[in-house]
Amino acid sequence: MSKRIYSLKITTLALLLIALCSNIKAAKLSEGFESPSASSTTNNGASITYPSGIWWTNGITKPTNATPNDRSNGLYSMRMRGLAGPLNTLGMKFDKAGAGVLSFVYGSYSNHRGGKLWLEKSTTGADPAPTVTAGWEKVGDTITVGSWLGTHGVASYNINYSGNIRFRIVMKVTSDANTQVNIDDIEVTDYGVDQAATPQFSTVTSVCSAPQSVSLTSSTPGAAIYYTTDGSTPTTASALYSTPLQISATTTLKAIAAVAGKEDSRVNASALYFPIEVSTLSALQALIPTATTSATGSVYYKYTGEAIVTQSYKGTYYVVHLQDATGGFMVYDNLKNLTQTYAVGDKVTGFVGLLTNYYSLPEIYPYADFTKLSSGNTVTPKEITLSQLADNLLCLVKIKDLNFAEANGTIAFNPNTPYTISDATKAADAAAYVFKSPTGMTIDYQSKIIPAKSDVVCLVSRYTTKYELFSRNLQDITALVSAVKSTIAPTIPRIYSESSAIMLESAVTTDVSVYSTTGTEVISTTVTAGKSRIPMTKGLYVVKAGDTVAKVLVK
Repeated sequence: MSKRIYSLKITTLALLLIALCSNIKAAKLSEGFESPSASSTTNNGASITYPSGIWWTNGITKPTNATPNDRSNGLYSMRMRGLAGPLNTLGMKFDKAGAGVLSFVYGSYSNHRGGKLWLEKSTTGADPAPTVTAGWEKVGDTITVGSWLGTHGVASYNINYSGNIRFRIVMKVTSDANTQVNIDDIEVTDYGVDQAATPQFSTVTSVCSAPQSVSLTSSTPGAAIYYTTDGSTPTTASALYSTPLQISATTTLKAIAAVAGKEDSRVNASALYFPIEVSTLSALQALIPTATTSATGSVYYKYTGEAIVTQSYKGTYYVVHLQDATGGFMVYDNLKNLTQTYAVGDKVTGFVGLLTNYYSLPEIYPYADFTKLSSGNTVTPKEITLSQLADNLLCLVKIKDLNFAEANGTIAFNPNTPYTISDATKAADAAAYVFKSPTGMTIDYQSKIIPAKSDVVCLVSRYTTKYELFSRNLQDITALVSAVKSTIAPTIPRIYSESSAIMLESAVTTDVSVYSTTGTEVISTTVTAGKSRIPMTKGLYVVKAGDTVAKVLVK
């Protein structure tokens, strides 16, 4: 064989090997998803080429950090969502030649709970698409991602594999688009290159009620820990940890571990929040951020006054309306942190959370349950006019002679439908104020015929510049109660009290509901024809039996 032919074969073989290996990365892998940027933020079921290689994305978007909702180190990160499907994956479509330690940072999107995710590896070059399960093996434990509290979590895995390997992150399917997690800064060290274990904090990110003594540890023997308390990224030139840190004000701790012969650890962080105490709801309203739909970032507030629940209901999220002597407020549990329920008339204190401006409506995202002081309290609605709505936002009020423009004797109230209103001080203006029940709230006056005019007890809400009023129950709308009373049928000739009980005399089987004066339904039952007795504690009640409504004082 001639040298020329031999050389040609060697060259051809080399080119073939280069082609075969072009999808294998040998150097340390680092990917922060900063480039390329995309004009569209949706990349479900797409392959995207980044500097590290081609990544498959499914059930994922690649957002900018234009709002605080996405958790990114830099401008971009990858957002995984718990959508329906076989799996939701973010994975490498290329192999790395050997792997030491894999790590990445994560945080829940917006104020959602993040759901669950885990890491998988393949040493057979398996496709990272969600329909492929063969060739993939789970690594380590499932990560449960909680609501965002201002710091990324850090995941780290000792892989220690010398051959070709690839990875994918898998998000548990929930069929809930609100389980979302941002993934950023994935790193894979080379095989044989170890890394110091990420420092751990004795007090993890939390809202604190007392000063904290925080210890820092690393499982790597002999590792030195360096830390910062101003939120900056620590280096080996930062403060060297030696004794527990005493923290008594809102602080973000960050730390790394370093030891000779190993790479420095990933940065870990712990944010400790000490709430600002506020004693009145009006003062709390004054503190909401100016920007619409933004929250107060990492600033937590604690209400130390005493407020009474004027309404609570569960739609997509749990909502509680509160009022004290100075004003009203709304608790919106989109973090799903509340485990207790709160009834109309409960007196509460001590709630902690983030303030937010939801299209000009003051809200607080609670961090935990309130302290319940007592039950059965009442709030007397303040009598106002439509011209005074701005001064009574989120308060329980009474408006006399409120006109409903849509009333024609046949149209009934429907859920989440705006109705044009006016009174002696304000002409009808559907762009300025309407009567409308909140989305997801079922109320007993829905399906009742809209009155032309009525005295109305209602809560004052707002969306941008439009005020939205809603009554809590049928008893809040005087004309509806009167209309029901005027249709008393002989089937219910008598509703009265006797010997610590409500008495009913009915000609037929009848559905009965008993309400407190605050509008809370305390009993729902069915009575048969004849005389029936419903035992009750002392108090004033509103009784609805069929189409008959009556107030009954039980002594």
